[in-house]
Amino acid sequence: MIYRQLALMLTDRCTAACRFCGVRCSPANKGVISTELAHRVIDEVKALGTFDRIGLSGGEVFLYPELVRDVLAYAKEAGLSRRTVATNGFWGGWSDERQDAVLSELKGLVTEVAFSHDAFHAEYVKTEHLWRAIRALERHDIPCTIHVADVYGEMGAGEFLASCGQDVFYRHYRLYQLAAMGNAENLPEEIFVREQVWDETICYTEGILSVHWNGDVYPCCCPGIFSTGFKLGNLNETPLAEIVAGSPGMKYINVMASPTRFVRMLRYAKETLGVALPEKTVNGCELCYMIFRQPDMLQRLAPFIKKEYSELVMERLLGGEVEQ
Repeated sequence: MIYRQLALMLTDRCTAACRFCGVRCSPANKGVISTELAHRVIDEVKALGTFDRIGLSGGEVFLYPELVRDVLAYAKEAGLSRRTVATNGFWGGWSDERQDAVLSELKGLVTEVAFSHDAFHAEYVKTEHLWRAIRALERHDIPCTIHVADVYGEMGAGEFLASCGQDVFYRHYRLYQLAAMGNAENLPEEIFVREQVWDETICYTEGILSVHWNGDVYPCCCPGIFSTGFKLGNLNETPLAEIVAGSPGMKYINVMASPTRFVRMLRYAKETLGVALPEKTVNGCELCYMIFRQPDMLQRLAPFIKKEYSELVMERLLGGEVEQ
Protein backbone atom coordinates (compact mmCIF):
# COMPACT_ATOMS: atom_id res chain seq x y z
CA MET A 1 0.00 0.00 0.00
CA ILE A 2 1.41 3.36 -1.06
CA TYR A 3 -0.25 6.14 0.92
CA ARG A 4 -0.97 9.43 -0.84
CA GLN A 5 -3.28 11.27 1.55
CA LEU A 6 -3.19 12.06 5.25
CA ALA A 7 -6.58 12.24 6.96
CA LEU A 8 -5.85 14.25 10.10
CA MET A 9 -8.60 14.29 12.72
CA LEU A 10 -7.98 17.51 14.66
CA THR A 11 -10.67 16.96 17.29
CA ASP A 12 -13.48 14.67 18.39
CA ARG A 13 -15.47 17.64 19.69
CA CYS A 14 -18.38 18.77 17.54
CA THR A 15 -21.27 21.21 17.63
CA ALA A 16 -23.57 18.29 16.85
CA ALA A 17 -24.21 14.75 18.05
CA CYS A 18 -25.68 13.35 14.86
CA ARG A 19 -27.69 10.14 15.03
CA PHE A 20 -25.59 8.65 12.26
CA CYS A 21 -22.09 9.84 13.23
CA GLY A 22 -19.62 7.06 12.51
CA VAL A 23 -17.06 8.32 15.04
CA ARG A 24 -19.54 9.37 17.75
CA CYS A 25 -18.42 12.99 17.96
CA SER A 26 -20.38 15.36 20.20
CA PRO A 27 -20.18 18.67 22.10
CA ALA A 28 -19.28 16.67 25.23
CA ASN A 29 -16.00 15.41 23.76
CA LYS A 30 -12.87 17.37 24.59
CA GLY A 31 -10.09 15.86 22.48
CA VAL A 32 -8.06 18.25 20.31
CA ILE A 33 -4.66 17.77 18.69
CA SER A 34 -1.72 19.83 19.91
CA THR A 35 0.06 22.07 17.43
CA GLU A 36 3.29 20.20 18.19
CA LEU A 37 1.78 16.83 17.29
CA ALA A 38 0.09 18.18 14.16
CA HIS A 39 3.41 19.59 12.94
CA ARG A 40 5.21 16.34 13.75
CA VAL A 41 2.65 14.31 11.81
CA ILE A 42 3.16 16.52 8.76
CA ASP A 43 6.96 16.36 9.12
CA GLU A 44 6.86 12.57 9.27
CA VAL A 45 4.45 12.37 6.34
CA LYS A 46 6.74 14.61 4.29
CA ALA A 47 9.72 12.41 5.13
CA LEU A 48 7.93 9.35 3.74
CA GLY A 49 7.89 11.03 0.35
CA THR A 50 4.65 9.60 -1.05
CA PHE A 51 2.02 11.95 0.38
CA ASP A 52 0.76 14.94 -1.58
CA ARG A 53 -2.63 15.57 0.09
CA ILE A 54 -4.02 16.30 3.53
CA GLY A 55 -7.61 16.44 4.74
CA LEU A 56 -8.53 18.01 8.07
CA SER A 57 -11.59 16.68 9.82
CA GLY A 58 -13.23 16.24 13.20
CA GLY A 59 -15.44 16.60 15.05
CA GLU A 60 -15.90 20.15 13.91
CA VAL A 61 -12.62 21.81 12.98
CA PHE A 62 -14.02 25.35 12.78
CA LEU A 63 -14.34 25.29 16.55
CA TYR A 64 -10.58 25.92 16.34
CA PRO A 65 -10.05 28.27 13.36
CA GLU A 66 -6.57 29.33 14.44
CA LEU A 67 -5.47 25.70 14.65
CA VAL A 68 -6.93 25.05 11.17
CA ARG A 69 -5.01 28.02 9.75
CA ASP A 70 -1.77 26.92 11.41
CA VAL A 71 -2.00 23.30 10.24
CA LEU A 72 -2.93 24.27 6.69
CA ALA A 73 -0.04 26.75 6.50
CA TYR A 74 2.38 24.13 7.79
CA ALA A 75 1.05 21.56 5.32
CA LYS A 76 1.41 23.99 2.43
CA GLU A 77 5.00 24.74 3.43
CA ALA A 78 5.64 20.99 3.55
CA GLY A 79 4.59 20.67 -0.07
CA LEU A 80 1.19 18.99 0.35
CA SER A 81 -0.52 20.41 -2.72
CA ARG A 82 -4.14 19.48 -1.94
CA ARG A 83 -5.42 20.68 1.43
CA THR A 84 -9.08 20.14 2.27
CA VAL A 85 -11.19 20.85 5.34
CA ALA A 86 -14.38 19.03 6.36
CA THR A 87 -17.06 20.92 8.30
CA ASN A 88 -20.75 20.81 9.13
CA GLY A 89 -21.07 24.51 8.30
CA PHE A 90 -22.31 25.66 11.71
CA TRP A 91 -20.19 28.80 11.28
CA GLY A 92 -22.67 29.96 8.67
CA GLY A 93 -24.45 31.32 11.74
CA TRP A 94 -21.57 33.70 12.44
CA SER A 95 -21.77 37.32 11.39
CA ASP A 96 -20.44 38.21 7.91
CA GLU A 97 -17.59 40.06 9.58
CA ARG A 98 -16.47 37.03 11.58
CA GLN A 99 -16.80 34.73 8.59
CA ASP A 100 -14.69 37.04 6.46
CA ALA A 101 -12.06 37.45 9.15
CA VAL A 102 -11.55 33.68 9.37
CA LEU A 103 -11.80 32.91 5.65
CA SER A 104 -9.47 35.72 4.60
CA GLU A 105 -6.72 33.95 6.55
CA LEU A 106 -7.55 30.58 4.96
CA LYS A 107 -7.54 31.82 1.36
CA GLY A 108 -4.52 30.39 -0.40
CA LEU A 109 -4.10 27.74 2.30
CA VAL A 110 -7.21 25.59 1.81
CA THR A 111 -7.88 24.17 -1.66
CA GLU A 112 -11.43 22.97 -0.92
CA VAL A 113 -13.97 22.95 1.89
CA ALA A 114 -16.16 19.84 2.15
CA PHE A 115 -19.50 20.37 3.87
CA SER A 116 -21.35 17.47 5.46
CA HIS A 117 -25.02 18.31 5.40
CA ASP A 118 -28.20 16.30 5.01
CA ALA A 119 -31.39 15.58 6.91
CA PHE A 120 -29.38 14.23 9.85
CA HIS A 121 -27.05 17.22 10.11
CA ALA A 122 -30.01 19.56 9.70
CA GLU A 123 -31.23 18.41 13.12
CA TYR A 124 -28.30 20.37 14.57
CA VAL A 125 -27.16 22.82 11.89
CA LYS A 126 -29.71 25.04 10.16
CA THR A 127 -29.67 24.52 6.41
CA GLU A 128 -29.82 28.29 5.96
CA HIS A 129 -26.49 28.45 7.79
CA LEU A 130 -25.02 26.01 5.25
CA TRP A 131 -25.95 28.33 2.38
CA ARG A 132 -24.59 31.35 4.25
CA ALA A 133 -21.31 29.50 4.78
CA ILE A 134 -21.17 28.60 1.08
CA ARG A 135 -21.79 32.19 0.05
CA ALA A 136 -19.04 33.30 2.44
CA LEU A 137 -16.62 30.92 0.71
CA GLU A 138 -17.69 32.28 -2.66
CA ARG A 139 -16.80 35.79 -1.50
CA HIS A 140 -13.25 34.52 -0.98
CA ASP A 141 -13.09 32.29 -4.09
CA ILE A 142 -12.68 29.11 -2.01
CA PRO A 143 -14.16 26.02 -3.75
CA CYS A 144 -16.49 23.71 -1.87
CA THR A 145 -18.50 20.51 -2.17
CA ILE A 146 -21.51 19.28 -0.21
CA HIS A 147 -21.46 15.66 1.00
CA VAL A 148 -24.94 14.23 1.53
CA ALA A 149 -25.75 10.94 3.26
CA ASP A 150 -28.38 8.87 1.49
CA VAL A 151 -30.84 6.42 3.03
CA TYR A 152 -34.30 5.14 2.20
CA GLY A 153 -37.27 7.16 3.39
CA GLU A 154 -37.89 10.74 4.39
CA MET A 155 -34.28 11.25 5.54
CA GLY A 156 -32.98 10.37 2.08
CA ALA A 157 -30.77 12.66 0.00
CA GLY A 158 -33.36 13.23 -2.72
CA GLU A 159 -36.04 14.30 -0.29
CA PHE A 160 -33.63 16.56 1.55
CA LEU A 161 -32.25 18.30 -1.54
CA ALA A 162 -35.75 18.78 -2.93
CA SER A 163 -36.65 20.67 0.26
CA CYS A 164 -33.78 23.14 -0.16
CA GLY A 165 -35.31 25.17 -2.98
CA GLN A 166 -33.27 27.23 -5.43
CA ASP A 167 -30.09 27.11 -3.32
CA VAL A 168 -29.34 23.57 -4.50
CA PHE A 169 -28.59 24.66 -8.06
CA TYR A 170 -25.06 25.27 -9.36
CA ARG A 171 -23.43 23.47 -6.42
CA HIS A 172 -21.13 20.45 -6.32
CA TYR A 173 -22.51 17.42 -4.45
CA ARG A 174 -21.20 14.02 -3.45
CA LEU A 175 -23.80 11.52 -2.34
CA TYR A 176 -22.81 8.52 -0.27
CA GLN A 177 -24.86 5.70 1.16
CA LEU A 178 -24.96 5.62 4.93
CA ALA A 179 -23.57 2.47 6.57
CA ALA A 180 -24.52 1.05 9.97
CA MET A 181 -21.41 2.12 11.89
CA GLY A 182 -20.99 4.15 15.06
CA ASN A 183 -24.20 5.93 16.08
CA ALA A 184 -25.84 4.75 12.87
CA GLU A 185 -26.06 1.23 14.30
CA ASN A 186 -29.02 2.49 16.33
CA LEU A 187 -30.98 3.61 13.27
CA PRO A 188 -33.79 1.45 11.82
CA GLU A 189 -32.40 -1.36 9.69
CA GLU A 190 -34.79 -0.69 6.82
CA ILE A 191 -33.32 2.73 5.97
CA PHE A 192 -29.92 1.43 4.82
CA VAL A 193 -29.43 1.14 1.07
CA ARG A 194 -27.98 -2.36 0.88
CA GLU A 195 -27.70 -3.23 -2.78
CA GLN A 196 -24.23 -4.77 -3.09
CA VAL A 197 -23.80 -8.52 -2.84
CA TRP A 198 -21.21 -9.09 -0.12
CA ASP A 199 -18.88 -11.24 -2.25
CA GLU A 200 -18.74 -8.59 -4.99
CA THR A 201 -17.60 -5.69 -2.82
CA ILE A 202 -14.17 -4.08 -2.68
CA CYS A 203 -12.08 -2.36 -0.02
CA TYR A 204 -12.04 1.42 -0.55
CA THR A 205 -8.62 2.09 0.97
CA GLU A 206 -7.80 4.74 -1.67
CA GLY A 207 -4.33 5.33 -0.22
CA ILE A 208 -5.60 7.30 2.78
CA LEU A 209 -3.86 7.03 6.16
CA SER A 210 -5.73 8.36 9.20
CA VAL A 211 -4.11 9.98 12.23
CA HIS A 212 -6.29 11.08 15.14
CA TRP A 213 -5.93 13.95 17.57
CA ASN A 214 -4.38 11.63 20.19
CA GLY A 215 -1.78 10.18 17.81
CA ASP A 216 -3.58 6.93 16.96
CA VAL A 217 -2.88 5.74 13.41
CA TYR A 218 -5.38 3.77 11.32
CA PRO A 219 -4.89 2.13 7.90
CA CYS A 220 -7.80 3.87 6.15
CA CYS A 221 -10.49 6.50 6.66
CA CYS A 222 -13.40 4.14 7.39
CA PRO A 223 -15.15 5.53 10.52
CA GLY A 224 -16.14 2.08 11.72
CA ILE A 225 -12.54 0.89 11.85
CA PHE A 226 -11.71 3.59 14.42
CA SER A 227 -13.76 1.75 17.06
CA THR A 228 -12.20 -1.66 16.38
CA GLY A 229 -8.87 -3.24 17.19
CA PHE A 230 -7.51 -2.44 13.72
CA LYS A 231 -5.08 0.26 14.84
CA LEU A 232 -1.58 0.43 13.36
CA GLY A 233 0.05 2.25 16.26
CA ASN A 234 0.38 5.59 18.02
CA LEU A 235 2.73 8.41 17.05
CA ASN A 236 3.46 9.24 20.68
CA GLU A 237 5.07 5.81 20.96
CA THR A 238 6.41 5.00 17.47
CA PRO A 239 7.54 7.14 14.50
CA LEU A 240 5.24 7.03 11.50
CA ALA A 241 7.88 5.51 9.22
CA GLU A 242 8.23 2.56 11.58
CA ILE A 243 4.46 2.17 11.85
CA VAL A 244 3.97 2.11 8.08
CA ALA A 245 6.93 -0.18 7.48
CA GLY A 246 6.60 -2.52 10.42
CA SER A 247 3.05 -2.69 11.74
CA PRO A 248 1.50 -6.14 11.29
CA GLY A 249 -1.68 -4.36 10.26
CA MET A 250 -0.01 -3.21 7.04
CA LYS A 251 -0.02 -6.79 5.79
CA TYR A 252 -3.77 -6.87 6.31
CA ILE A 253 -4.40 -3.66 4.42
CA ASN A 254 -2.16 -4.73 1.52
CA VAL A 255 -4.12 -7.95 1.20
CA MET A 256 -7.46 -6.16 1.49
CA ALA A 257 -6.51 -3.63 -1.20
CA SER A 258 -6.57 -6.50 -3.70
CA PRO A 259 -10.22 -6.97 -4.78
CA THR A 260 -9.97 -10.75 -5.18
CA ARG A 261 -8.14 -11.19 -1.88
CA PHE A 262 -10.60 -8.94 -0.09
CA VAL A 263 -13.47 -11.18 -1.17
CA ARG A 264 -11.49 -14.26 -0.14
CA MET A 265 -10.96 -12.68 3.29
CA LEU A 266 -14.71 -12.06 3.60
CA ARG A 267 -15.43 -15.65 2.66
CA TYR A 268 -12.83 -16.95 5.14
CA ALA A 269 -14.33 -14.81 7.92
CA LYS A 270 -17.83 -16.00 7.08
CA GLU A 271 -17.24 -19.69 6.40
CA THR A 272 -14.22 -20.52 8.57
CA LEU A 273 -14.48 -18.06 11.45
CA GLY A 274 -18.26 -17.94 11.60
CA VAL A 275 -18.70 -14.18 11.23
CA ALA A 276 -22.28 -13.35 10.27
CA LEU A 277 -22.33 -11.26 7.08
CA PRO A 278 -25.51 -10.08 5.34
CA GLU A 279 -26.32 -11.26 1.84
CA LYS A 280 -26.29 -7.63 0.72
CA THR A 281 -24.39 -4.68 2.14
CA VAL A 282 -24.00 -0.92 1.77
CA ASN A 283 -20.30 -1.18 0.89
CA GLY A 284 -17.03 -2.89 1.76
CA CYS A 285 -16.42 -0.51 4.66
CA GLU A 286 -19.52 -1.81 6.42
CA LEU A 287 -18.30 -5.39 5.99
CA CYS A 288 -14.85 -4.51 7.38
CA TYR A 289 -16.52 -3.02 10.43
CA MET A 290 -18.63 -6.15 10.92
CA ILE A 291 -15.50 -8.30 10.80
CA PHE A 292 -12.97 -6.30 12.80
CA ARG A 293 -15.32 -5.38 15.62
CA GLN A 294 -15.26 -9.08 16.52
CA PRO A 295 -12.99 -9.92 19.50
CA ASP A 296 -9.42 -10.95 18.55
CA MET A 297 -10.22 -10.82 14.84
CA LEU A 298 -6.71 -9.72 13.87
CA GLN A 299 -5.28 -12.80 15.56
CA ARG A 300 -7.96 -15.10 14.15
CA LEU A 301 -7.35 -13.86 10.61
CA ALA A 302 -3.55 -14.05 10.95
CA PRO A 303 -3.06 -17.48 9.26
CA PHE A 304 -5.13 -16.41 6.26
CA ILE A 305 -3.38 -13.03 5.96
CA LYS A 306 0.07 -14.63 6.24
CA LYS A 307 -0.65 -16.97 3.35
CA GLU A 308 -2.27 -14.31 1.15
CA TYR A 309 0.44 -11.73 1.84
CA SER A 310 3.20 -14.20 0.94
CA GLU A 311 1.47 -14.94 -2.36
CA LEU A 312 0.95 -11.22 -2.98
CA VAL A 313 4.63 -10.42 -2.45
CA MET A 314 5.67 -13.23 -4.80
CA GLU A 315 3.30 -11.98 -7.49
CA ARG A 316 4.69 -8.46 -7.25
CA LEU A 317 8.26 -9.70 -7.26
CA LEU A 318 7.61 -11.67 -10.39
CA GLY A 319 5.96 -8.64 -11.86
CA GLY A 320 8.96 -6.49 -10.97
CA GLU A 321 7.19 -4.36 -8.35
CA VAL A 322 6.69 -4.62 -4.61
CA GLU A 323 4.31 -2.15 -2.99
CA GLN A 324 5.01 -1.26 0.64
